Amino acid sequence: MAFGRRSAALWGHGDDPEYSGLGASRPPHSGGGDCGRLRTELAIALCAQGALSLGKAAELAEMNRINFGEMVGERGIARHYGDAELAQDVSYARSE
Repeated sequence: MAFGRRSAALWGHGDDPEYSGLGASRPPHSGGGDCGRLRTELAIALCAQGALSLGKAAELAEMNRINFGEMVGERGIARHYGDAELAQDVSYARSE
């Protein structure tokens, strides 16, 4: 997720002398520490409820789809994979 100069100035950027922030080392949505864990948990919950697709939930968690999908699977959460997705995958597989 990209942040503009104003956001970077507000939250600080470590040792970068160009920014004079409030002392925070990273923006609150950068995926680090507790915030990153909260984003991941939120993404998993929304994906499990069907509110977000696996890809969009992975974006929210700031993870790639493969790793996020593995994490969802490890928690025993069923993926939302219907007939339309199956038909699309079969069509794609046959075209190669």
